[in-house]
Amino acid sequence: MNSRLRAAVEALKGERCWYVSCGGSVGSSFGLAFGGMVKREAPLKNKTHPPAFRNNNPEFEVMVWSSWRLSKGGRILATSDAWDERPDSAARLRSLKGLRVSKVVAQAAFGDLALSFSDGRRLDVFCDRFLTPSSIENNWELFSGPGRIGGV
Repeated sequence: MNSRLRAAVEALKGERCWYVSCGGSVGSSFGLAFGGMVKREAPLKNKTHPPAFRNNNPEFEVMVWSSWRLSKGGRILATSDAWDERPDSAARLRSLKGLRVSKVVAQAAFGDLALSFSDGRRLDVFCDRFLTPSSIENNWELFSGPGRIGGV
């Protein structure tokens, strides 16, 4: 993980999640919107997103493509693996909306990412895409406004 990406990830501490984009045809992949709103050059046309997201890029957006787990107090709330079996998985991910990031851990060796939230929830992202041919090369990515900062 390069120093620019590491610094940007660490800047998520204290930021509030204002939107969670998940569900539909993307399967268990999702995006978390943090920080301020940066006006888009052209609004998104997908009406499943609220106007705030259609009209604005997040100041920071974490896109997750690999395996993940959402937990609280030693209890698993949702996982990428159980996405299809648990119809409440999307709702559980969306419950991160309004919470602030209290701690960020980006593991240097493998790039795993852990985001702890103000109410005790924790999102762990596991970098398990390794040298596999895929249309998605990264396990997770971080964007700022319309630009990509980097990915692992």
